[in-house]
Amino acid sequence: MRRSALRAAALVFALVGAAGGGAALWLTSPAGRSAALEVAGIAACLSGFAVGVYVRRQNALLARLEQALQRLAEGDGQVRLLAARPASESGVFAAFNRAAESVQSRAAALEEARRRLAVVLAHAAEGVVLTDAAGRVLLVNPAAARLLGADAAAAPQRVLSEIAPFPALLALWETCIRSGETQTGVAEAPSRGLVLQVQAAAFAGGRRCLLLLRDVSGFRRLETMRRDFVSNLSHELRTPLAGMKAVVETLEEGAWEDPPAARRFLHHMETELDNLIQMVEEMLTLSRLESGQEQLQREWLCPAELVAEPVQRLGSYAGRAGVALKVQLPEALPPVLADRHSIQRVVLNLLHNAIKFTPPGGEVVVTAAEADDEVIFTVRDNGRGIPADDLPRIFERFYKARDSRGSGLGLAIARHTVQMHGGRIWAESVEGQGSTFSFTLPKGHEPPPDVC
Repeated sequence: MRRSALRAAALVFALVGAAGGGAALWLTSPAGRSAALEVAGIAACLSGFAVGVYVRRQNALLARLEQALQRLAEGDGQVRLLAARPASESGVFAAFNRAAESVQSRAAALEEARRRLAVVLAHAAEGVVLTDAAGRVLLVNPAAARLLGADAAAAPQRVLSEIAPFPALLALWETCIRSGETQTGVAEAPSRGLVLQVQAAAFAGGRRCLLLLRDVSGFRRLETMRRDFVSNLSHELRTPLAGMKAVVETLEEGAWEDPPAARRFLHHMETELDNLIQMVEEMLTLSRLESGQEQLQREWLCPAELVAEPVQRLGSYAGRAGVALKVQLPEALPPVLADRHSIQRVVLNLLHNAIKFTPPGGEVVVTAAEADDEVIFTVRDNGRGIPADDLPRIFERFYKARDSRGSGLGLAIARHTVQMHGGRIWAESVEGQGSTFSFTLPKGHEPPPDVC
């Protein structure tokens, strides 16, 4: 090839040299025509070789671009192309590199947004469930899994009706998917005591549905307690007020002229007034305890002191009810650091309830015992007991067991008082066999000598 190229070049020079005079004549000769054809053939070969080199180079360029694009499509945002020589390659590679940097930047921003969203969903108090139009679960955050009792990891492999068997919730989701409009409602699971506020919103042209779940069970319980309190308090107020009104009317009609009868009526009025005052005092006390305004005056006290005065105050009440009131305290109980008035109020409340719900001929026993670093006080009766459904709620404010009277605040006050002292309070009962109420007080450290 090289020798042919040199020969072609010599022929060209010969042609040029002859151009001054007999070039045209020489080209018309057989030798000239042969030389011209040979030059044209060699030039065509050279041109074909150059085209082949260019095509191979372009194919290699396209192959590198294809590989780089494939890596970029697979998520490798670090891929870059380095140009070898030609300026054309530098321009193409520079354009690709700029596109790769833009993709990498956008991917990093999307990853950061995804990470932040994952953190928000993981720590959100509200449950979040994402489904498609067919009901397949796409996402469940931990709060939703906890509310629905589902496995957050396995939930995306299931359908909504499997992880959320709440008819009301499923109805809201179906209406949302069908209408494309946001739906709001309440779904309840009475067996679990769960009440959910549900909001269903469709997006992506109706192909997706977002469910927001909020646990409003506590609000429902508070509303029930408020309603019960208003009802109970209205009843408790109506009874003494009606009684006092009747007494006043009777006195106005002339009963005051009969001194013995007037005294009985006035005594009845005094009793009803005492009940009203007690209810008001209980509400004020509970308000102070819950707001932290109740101040404890702690002192070292012997457990027997905390029991003796309430037992003495209720002795006559127990006698009138035909109930035996007994105290069984062991000797040498350790002293406790407590507020005398507030703890005696707890014992008084427990004793009063025990006597009130024990039939004539029954008994109420007060005991105390040392256990580890605390003293356990117990009030036990053999009365009618507490229904199993009521037992978990008896320490709630305003709650009253069936067929009971009063404001429903006494046990709530007792619970707050004991907890302020660092103790615990609980109840055990079997309906028809009696109840046992217990609370603890810490023994404290380094009491002065001879307290008990």
